[in-house]
Amino acid sequence: MLRFFGIGYCSPTLATAMSDLIPAFTFILAIVFRMEKLDWKTKSTRAKSIGTLVSIVGALIITLYKGQAVIKNHPSNKLFPKKHVSSEQFDWVLGAMLLAGHSFVLSLLFIVQTWIIRNYPTELVIVLTRGTLVAMLSIPPSLISVTDLKDLRLGFDVNLIAIAFQAIFGVSL
Repeated sequence: MLRFFGIGYCSPTLATAMSDLIPAFTFILAIVFRMEKLDWKTKSTRAKSIGTLVSIVGALIITLYKGQAVIKNHPSNKLFPKKHVSSEQFDWVLGAMLLAGHSFVLSLLFIVQTWIIRNYPTELVIVLTRGTLVAMLSIPPSLISVTDLKDLRLGFDVNLIAIAFQAIFGVSL
């Protein structure tokens, strides 16, 4: 939901940049939850720390860059209508905060999954449970954001190909 509404307030460029925060947030949360130790003498700790700093600074810089709006008729504009829809008048800070919140929640999910796998090492059951819960949590936003239920039908077109690629490359690999 956070990513969905975040993209409605800004550009896909900012959404992509905020997705790059996931490893940084995961590293910071791993330090906070004592899953990662900071040993400044090792190269891996220095590389992770520098990468975290660079990705956070990059996300802050890209937040200030206002690219062109690609999605002008985004469903979040229907839920939260704006007076004028143009790239200058999008609420970039709110969009960036929503997208950063999405990255943070996803990083937290990775930390929780690591804890679960340590105690319950059956990965396929965990993946099945996660997929089922994500599908169930996706139903209310899709029903709220789509006014015509015919839009939810899946045909053999580019939408099906995009879902298949996401399943193959995003989940499987």
